[in-house]
Amino acid sequence: PAASAASGQGDSTPPGPAGPALFERIDRLNARGLALADSGRPGLAVEPLTEALALGRTAAVGTGAAGAVSLARTLHHLAFARAWSGRRTEALEAVDEAVHLCRRHLVDAPETVRPLLADATDSLGSRLAVLGRHRDAVAPATESVALFRQLAHADPAAYRDELARVLNNLSIRLCDADRHAEALAATEESLEIQRSLHREDPAAHLPGLVHALANLALRLARLDRHDEVAAPTAEAVRHLRHLDRIHPNNDVAALAGSLAWLGGYLRRHGHRDTARDTERAAGELRRRAPEPGR
Repeated sequence: PAASAASGQGDSTPPGPAGPALFERIDRLNARGLALADSGRPGLAVEPLTEALALGRTAAVGTGAAGAVSLARTLHHLAFARAWSGRRTEALEAVDEAVHLCRRHLVDAPETVRPLLADATDSLGSRLAVLGRHRDAVAPATESVALFRQLAHADPAAYRDELARVLNNLSIRLCDADRHAEALAATEESLEIQRSLHREDPAAHLPGLVHALANLALRLARLDRHDEVAAPTAEAVRHLRHLDRIHPNNDVAALAGSLAWLGGYLRRHGHRDTARDTERAAGELRRRAPEPGR
């Protein structure tokens, strides 16, 4: 129930055997934690997810792939909540364990494990990057793209948007590792997919398109292709005017730094009008960005 989810209180029923009832309890706690995190309260989300983790370790004993998948999913969710509440090292530990569990059981339950592993490796790349381990972050990000390619090939409607998202993330990982030409290629592929998705459903895919456009501008700037930077930046700024909600994980809010940098870059290279609009958009994003843990 909504009231229970908002309270952040755990399920007080003692754990039973690792049967359907226990897995249902774990699922309820995961749902409660994700609801709290998604509403901008990741600090409160940690408690039910930590409880789910303890139950998940019990459920994983003797239940094979089903128990391992449940445990990995909880670890992945807990990693998000910890990351969004500033507990970066603990977030890395949780998602790293989730990835190892998924790899161990991929052969046992590929249809269930592959999407979770694809998500978890993308998260692992992000968690490593946040801790400054940029070169280490490239391998899991690349693995995530490969896994989502497989999934999108089999079911484009379900996974094409996820492929675009992780390509965008891979481009960031590659850029941070000073592999700029490869980063540009990943961004261009991501943007091509995002444009297609945005044409089909503009509202749902607006944030992804904005990310990809800003990323393209950054990649072009890194390669000193000065005259090509203004167009994608201006397009991203135009789309931002229609973006109503900023997710509490601050992915969209992080655009503020990128746009501020692009505004300065464009000003230095003579694009004064676009620079002014871009810097204004960056300031507006900073004002609208939710504070972590709120």
